[in-house]
Amino acid sequence: MTVPETFAIELLDSPAAARAETEFRLVYAEVFAEAPYRETPESVEAMFRRFR
Repeated sequence: MTVPETFAIELLDSPAAARAETEFRLVYAEVFAEAPYRETPESVEAMFRRFR
């Protein structure tokens, strides 16, 4: 049986999003590491250069 989980959404302004970049990088790298994406550390870095 699956147990439902609770989560919260927090809206971030630009400065707060910039401060959370490390956490965003970790989540992005984990989510897109597997097929079909296979993101590499270099592609994660390139994505976050565009993100700024």
